[in-house]
Amino acid sequence: ITEINSAVHSTGPHVQGVLNLLDNTADDGGTLVVPRFPERFECWAAALGAVEDNHEEQTASHVVERRQGGGSYKFALDDPIYELAHRVPLREGSLLLWDQRT
Repeated sequence: ITEINSAVHSTGPHVQGVLNLLDNTADDGGTLVVPRFPERFECWAAALGAVEDNHEEQTASHVVERRQGGGSYKFALDDPIYELAHRVPLREGSLLLWDQRT
């Protein structure tokens, strides 16, 4: 299994980050993370079914493919993944980094 953007363990770290330009709190914004998601990824991906069945015109949560290959997954506001998510409020100038590999 690979993520839609092809970030896999075998290719080494794939670091992503967010630089906060303004303070934010849990009430007014921030990045949502799902703790320990790599441990849940295979089950989550299997529950989605085929990528072809998850395009924008077919489902509320959907795949957005890029012309160059890869893509991203957009979650509907009522998606059950939000029950596992935690908002990460950050102060101005904070840099949040993570390894996006599955």
